[in-house]
Formats: sequence, C-alpha cells, structure tokens
Amino acid sequence: MEKKGGSMKFYGNVVAHDEAGYGYIEVVDGKISDVVIESQCKYDADWILPGFIDTHLHGLLDGAATSEKVHLMAEQAPSTGLVRFCPAMASDTHEKMLDFIEAVRDIVKFPSKNNSLIVGSHLEGPYMEYVHRGGMNVNFIRMPDIEEVGNFLKCADGTLKIMTISPELDGADEVIAELLKNGCIVSAGHTGMSIEQAAHFAEIGGKAVCHICDTWDGRVVENGVVQPSTMDAVLLDDRLFVEMISDGVHVPPLMVKTVVRTAGAKRIIGITDALIGAGDPQGEYPMTDSGRSFRYKDGVFRLTDGSDAIVGSCLTMNTAFYNLTNIFGFSPVESAWMTSGNSACYLGIDSFTGSLKKGLNADIVILANDMQTVEKTLLNGEVIYE
Repeated sequence: MEKKGGSMKFYGNVVAHDEAGYGYIEVVDGKISDVVIESQCKYDADWILPGFIDTHLHGLLDGAATSEKVHLMAEQAPSTGLVRFCPAMASDTHEKMLDFIEAVRDIVKFPSKNNSLIVGSHLEGPYMEYVHRGGMNVNFIRMPDIEEVGNFLKCADGTLKIMTISPELDGADEVIAELLKNGCIVSAGHTGMSIEQAAHFAEIGGKAVCHICDTWDGRVVENGVVQPSTMDAVLLDDRLFVEMISDGVHVPPLMVKTVVRTAGAKRIIGITDALIGAGDPQGEYPMTDSGRSFRYKDGVFRLTDGSDAIVGSCLTMNTAFYNLTNIFGFSPVESAWMTSGNSACYLGIDSFTGSLKKGLNADIVILANDMQTVEKTLLNGEVIYE
C-alpha cells in the first residue's frame, strides 16, 4: 500500500468488473478514484477484489442469526472479507423471529464502527413445504400468514430485505405481493413447485431461488425419456437469480459447472449458508431453532442425532472465492461477480458497491497470493480488518 496526502494506492492483481491484471486501486475520501491495470496477473502478487457480499448466512465463528448473537456476526465478518451481508434466520417461533428482526433493525440503523454492514434481515421460512423442508425444524414450518407477515414488516421498519418461501403453498401469492409492496425481495426455496409454478413465481415478481441443488427435486425418467425438472427451468429463466453454495459438497463440482454454464456467471449469487462455527469448525454446536446439535463432518455441518443429515455449511466467502477460481476453474472476474457483484445487483445496491469501479465506495478485500488468506478488508475506504 502507498499513502500520499489523502489518497491510498493498493497494488496487486486487480479484479475489476470486466478484466483482471496487475495494477493498482486508488482510494480518496472513501471512494475508488482510479482503477489501473498495467499488465497480466502476477502469481506472487496479492489479489484486490470487491468486498464480498453474502445474502444468506446463518452464522459465522461465534455469531449466529439470533437476536442475541447477530451482532457477533457483524463484528467477525470482516476477517473473512465480508463488507455487507444479510443474516438469515431459519423457521422459528413467531416471537423469536420478531426478536431477530428487531435486533437486525437496530444494527442496520445504528451500525458499529469497524464492523461489516448488515443490509437487512433474511427470513428463510417459516412458510416452507413439508417434504422439502431439509434441515428446517418441522415444528416451526407453517402455511403463509398475511397477518404474521404484516407483523414482521412493521417490526422491521424497512429492514426486512429477503424472505424465502415455498411459492406453491396456499396463500403464498398474497404474501409475496405484500412483501414486494414493502420493498422485500422474495426468494423461492425448500419448494416442490412445478415448472409452471416456477414461471408464475417469476411473473409475479419473485427474484431468486434458494441454494440451487439443495432441497430441489431432480429429473425423472418416463418411458426411457429424461424429463425436464423445475431446477432446469429456473436455471434457464433469466428473470431469476440463483443462489449457490460453492463448498463442493452442497453442490458437487460437476453440478457447479453445469449450474454456472447454464444460468451464466452473472446470475449466480455465491452464498455460504454457513452456521455458527463457520471459519473454525471444531466441536459441537447447538441449532438455533431447537435442542438439536451439529458438528463438522466430511466438509459440512451435520446433525449429531445419528442421521448425519446436512444442516448447513462451514464455508466462508474467502474460501468460496478460492473454490470458484482454483477448484471449479472460473476466472477471477467471474468469481468476483458470484461473490460480490451479483449480490449487490440482487440487493439493489450495485450503484455504490459490489465492483471495483471509479466512483463507487471503496469496499475492498485484499487476499494473499494464495487467493484465500484475507490480508485487509476495507469498507468505505476504512480498514476494518488487517
């Protein structure tokens, strides 16, 4: 880094919106004042990227998406290169979900210095289809309730950013309309919706699908002929963003490549779907929605009840970027879209963050030449992790 007057220059392999190469980023008054690429990328140089944005994570290190621990997520997120995120709470009681929404609302309105910024809350549930509930606690999933949604929205005061529901449930259309009217993005997840229902979801304003390949039905064969699945349909529907967990377990490597090549790298939102303990997955942790517990095993978090059921990832966004580039073979530019730019577009904040462009906020993560170790995280030009 080079300091001169009120400006800072960071040298390394710069991953800009549409190209990558060795050069520098200049920062003045919290904004990117210049992006210069001078040559091809150098193998021994740091990597300068747009700060990561995660729209779907349930926990990180000691933090969790609960009213009591969500502030810890904001405190610890800079160490993984996250500059902005949406903490996601799984289906729970009405009271606990309200408490979580209230806690997030207060953090959004009064953020703490040196923390990552919370864009708003993400409710993954409680309106989920039973068969496709995945790791959701069966006691807390329920049918769409317009009165309950009204309570959520009132409590959030504009900070309920995303709600994931099963669109095929009775009453879902009314709930979706109310959420959209109040500026909340709606994602389809834990769903058994048909191809036709998926198209309808996009037509009425649905904007994304939740963790592709996870809790989704596969293709069926009729009379020896493979039939298209709903997952195929949403991958081809340009109206929808597609969440993907790039840990190599939730979505096997061949499927990662299939998903990205089908939908296109600019529609994929790289998420962690991480739980408390992510970043240091040792020991046993309690599920936030019940008395169940989970532990790290075979690359993911699994229940300790003997079922070994997957309940979430231990992925962090710096590792997601590493996996996308070094394991799955995407270019640094494509991987930056999937770990930052597309999320910013999805959240409607791409006019000021999510890319290394002149005039945008200096939200930057600098990785070591291994493309994984976080060396610095900057938010609005201020170093929040080093």
